[in-house]
Amino acid sequence: MDTFIALAPFPFHILFVLSLGFYLITAMQWYSYELNRVIFHYKRPIWHILYFLLPILLYFTTDKFFWIYFLFAYLPSLYLWHRKQDKPLVWTDRVKRFFSFLLVAVIVQDTLCLASQQCQIYGTFLPLFASLLASHGAETYLAALYRRRAKAKLASMPDLKIVAITARH
Repeated sequence: MDTFIALAPFPFHILFVLSLGFYLITAMQWYSYELNRVIFHYKRPIWHILYFLLPILLYFTTDKFFWIYFLFAYLPSLYLWHRKQDKPLVWTDRVKRFFSFLLVAVIVQDTLCLASQQCQIYGTFLPLFASLLASHGAETYLAALYRRRAKAKLASMPDLKIVAITARH
């Protein structure tokens, strides 16, 4: 019975962190994946409070009652928020990589937490932060790879003629 009680929040926590990640990556996509723009130049900062900060605060302060809020208030409100957006999240390869990193990070963290006798509550910031870092690293690597390929392709065409077209107003 103790094992069941310890494992019960595990899937809900994974879903919770993925939900936070959904809000975060949606905002990141709107602002060209620049975190400082999402934090300091967001058009509706109240959304950060409602869909990111308040759920995290409640997660750490309401103990086992959080899951009632999560299932019956947070998830439905996040779904409705998403449905009414004129620019909903586009599931690009970059977004899919972010969610892959996030899922792995939260599962590893929660598994390590379960293995520890002192762990009382699963973390939320570490998997989100690790996923943002891993995603940024992957995107930087892929951009450099594409640049190298483009340079190699251009170098392989010695008779290439470049034509510049300009427009006049």
